[in-house]
Amino acid sequence: MPIAEAFVSRVADLPGVARVEIAGSLRRGQETIGDIDILCVAADAPATIKAFTAFDGVNTVLAKGDTKGSVTVTLEDGKDVQIDLRAVEPDAIGAALQYFTGSKEHNVRLREMAIKKKWRLNEYGLWDGETRLAGKTEEQIYKKLGVPFVPPELREDRGEFDAAAPDDLLTLDHIRGDLHMHTTASDGKNSIEEMAEAAKTLGYDYIAICDHSKSSTIANGLSIARMEKHIEAIRAADKKVKGITILVGCECDILPDGSLDRARLRESVFADADARARLEAILHPLIRAAAAREVATWPLDTPFSIQERMRTVTLTMILRAVLGVVDDSRDRRLRERIHELLDLVQNPIAVLPAFQRELGGRSPFGRLMALVAEIDRMLYEEIGLRRYDPGSSERDDVLSMLVGPQPHEAGFMSDREIRDELLTLLIAGHETTATALAWTV
Repeated sequence: MPIAEAFVSRVADLPGVARVEIAGSLRRGQETIGDIDILCVAADAPATIKAFTAFDGVNTVLAKGDTKGSVTVTLEDGKDVQIDLRAVEPDAIGAALQYFTGSKEHNVRLREMAIKKKWRLNEYGLWDGETRLAGKTEEQIYKKLGVPFVPPELREDRGEFDAAAPDDLLTLDHIRGDLHMHTTASDGKNSIEEMAEAAKTLGYDYIAICDHSKSSTIANGLSIARMEKHIEAIRAADKKVKGITILVGCECDILPDGSLDRARLRESVFADADARARLEAILHPLIRAAAAREVATWPLDTPFSIQERMRTVTLTMILRAVLGVVDDSRDRRLRERIHELLDLVQNPIAVLPAFQRELGGRSPFGRLMALVAEIDRMLYEEIGLRRYDPGSSERDDVLSMLVGPQPHEAGFMSDREIRDELLTLLIAGHETTATALAWTV
């Protein structure tokens, strides 16, 4: 479109040119086009065509006659596109515009209507013998044929003659706002205020700034901390930029498990300074005590796997600090199932997609599914107990924090969201922490 508009502007500036119009598939708003068709009304058609074929940027002149010129130009992507300019007389510009706009199927229907009336329709007009009945405007042609005027975007012979065509289609002037814009906060190229000012020039009443959520790392997605600052910046811009409303939004990803990429544990609970201080107060003495008990059992002068020992320390810490499990039987059941799950997920037959088939409870994948279901049941049981525990607000474990209102006005988390957070800490958090401790030792 920029190339077409540039050539239209240059043709319009030529001496004696009274009117210039874009035709073809470009005028119909098609997603892809072949050639670019331009029509003009000019006092000196041969001179206009000659000047057109000599424009800067023309690569090849394919044709140069008295009323038509064809050239090729190179686009930004390196591909060539053909541009045709036709000069027509003022009394035929409407007929030419209708004819060269197409589509072919739409034009066939119109010609059939003309034939039924014993008329003929071509690019020079609608004719009854040698008498031109219409041709100066498109509207004249449709009216004479007894059908409503069809906007170019609907001229595809897809029912536009079978029902009353709309009086008009939506145009850019009808658009009052844009509810999805990015800024330099993620992968955009302009600031909030620059986007707002540009929208004002388009006549918009409102815009919504919807930068990426944090999982879109390739697009510089915003963490919760960055999003909070971004929201403050959007609201400040809304107050500063007059004449337009700037709304807060987010392009929030749907994660593989179907949940939304919203405030998660690592950036909702831990981002809160008070909550972080409470957790550190819990974890530091717990880690020291668990480590001291574990080190006391280590054999002297005998090699052993430090990774396995650190897994035990880490799991003790997680069950206590994250879940707040103090009941010995529940602690033991969870510990056993999680250890079994961690061992199983290291088996390729259990986790690789090619082997993920249900072959019974004794198959690796079947056992994995059964373990996940059992651990889920245990986690949901813990969540339910904590939600209805009147003393949960006084407890110092992560689960008790999650069942309450979240920091940063995130509201309450669902059981599924809490379960996802807990399982992430139990599996991913367990392994990474155990490995880090092993390397430290």
